[in-house]
Amino acid sequence: MRDQLRRRKELRHFDAAWNDVAVAEQRRAGLVMPDAFIDSGRAFATPLFGYARSLVRLPVENAKPDADRLPEYTQAKRGPLEHRLLADVPVYPELEEAKLTESLKFMVAKLGANSTLAGKVLAGKSPEARAKELVRGTKLTSAAERKRLLEGGAEAIRSSDDPMIALARAIDPDARTLRREYESQVDEPLTQALTQINRARFALYGSGLYPDATGTLRLAFGVVKGYEQDGEQIPPWTTIGGAFQHEQRHDAKPPYQLPESWHTAHDKLDLKTPFNFVSTADITGGNSGSPVVNRNGDLVGIIFDSNRQGVAMNFAYEDVQARAVSVDSRAVIEALRNIYGADALLAELLGVAPLAAQ
Repeated sequence: MRDQLRRRKELRHFDAAWNDVAVAEQRRAGLVMPDAFIDSGRAFATPLFGYARSLVRLPVENAKPDADRLPEYTQAKRGPLEHRLLADVPVYPELEEAKLTESLKFMVAKLGANSTLAGKVLAGKSPEARAKELVRGTKLTSAAERKRLLEGGAEAIRSSDDPMIALARAIDPDARTLRREYESQVDEPLTQALTQINRARFALYGSGLYPDATGTLRLAFGVVKGYEQDGEQIPPWTTIGGAFQHEQRHDAKPPYQLPESWHTAHDKLDLKTPFNFVSTADITGGNSGSPVVNRNGDLVGIIFDSNRQGVAMNFAYEDVQARAVSVDSRAVIEALRNIYGADALLAELLGVAPLAAQ
């Protein structure tokens, strides 16, 4: 493609986009680890640190105009953010200590024991000792304490001696710097360069190439069709009854174990109801959740996966074995009616009056 662009004088300027990508990828190599561990929080595999970071950043972000805030602190995201902060969920200290220990060890392994950032996080202690100090010393396991700090604002955060809050305060300047550098030196240049590359593709090939499924409206066509694998014919449909048989073939062990609610409802279910089906539709990452309609425009299923042979369709389409996998609308209806008792939701989906109103 680059060779074709270079041959055409009016398109040669697009070639610079590949150089911009190369530069951005070089910057990514240097920034990806510290950014992932410190700003994205991979070093802190516990929701307790997540609480601390949100509490530390909220007063700072609240003082800015909404448009200038970090995206996760805008007014539109405030409801879910505060719900997570204030939800009274159980915390198991031994588990959090074990997770945090391992993530701190991973940080040291990747950033290096002499890393300034790792040193700031560990404060002169081993990962095990630091994890114990943070988890056993924090009061953020309590929803009431989190609410107190949230309502206390900047002053409550400044005066807090909670070790998890202190850690979030100490590394926040570094985290914000890493985020700015990654966005300005990696994300934004890549976005700009890839925009130019897409324009170059269109200039060369016009509408001969259909767009990526993610972020653009795209229609894929196919037929419901089984396939052969290892000498066995794989039928195009599975059934609800087949799910019970599949569980029995695997001795009802996870991940093949069906929920207890399914066993309770077994005798009420039509076991012949189609459950999942496969088709030759050309899908890729981003298609999960796509509606599947038949030629009459009826919603007959929802795409949620491909078979393993379908991974090849990320690169080239073929329909010998590659299949898109969908849940059948009839299975959804059967489950809502006879397993979950979701009569109101079912009535809404089917466009009929709820049973209680009939």
